[in-house]
Amino acid sequence: MFTQDNYTSRSYELPNKELDIEKILINFQKFAKTQYSQKDEKFLEREWRVLLLAFIQPIISEKGYTFKEVQTSEEARLDIVITYFQHQYVVELKRWYGPAAHERGLQQLGKYLDKQHQQKGYLVIFEATKNKSWKQQQMQFEDKDIFAIWV
Repeated sequence: MFTQDNYTSRSYELPNKELDIEKILINFQKFAKTQYSQKDEKFLEREWRVLLLAFIQPIISEKGYTFKEVQTSEEARLDIVITYFQHQYVVELKRWYGPAAHERGLQQLGKYLDKQHQQKGYLVIFEATKNKSWKQQQMQFEDKDIFAIWV
């Protein structure tokens, strides 16, 4: 059940003014699962990004910002960057195309994290399948900590 507290920063703010991005993504996943219909199967990454940004915005309102398609110095584009107080979080969005594409997505996120001097990143994977896994996974990729959800 989603209450007003699910959409306020106090539910997600850690003592050092960091955001609990994992908790935000898990609640986004729960929200998506309760609202999902097979009619949504054709959603594109762009549409899922808008939905995710709309979910995050009330949580960080007045204390942080979300940026989409942030361009790095090497012309690469980060899908979503969240800033909250002095903290920054990189979220990569990928559509599920199988294990090989997943590996390429992890490599891409790893490079982005290096460019942003971050050790932890977040991956949101959109499964365009009838039987979604709705899973969550903590993983190590090279020297980075990655938290991923499947929606």
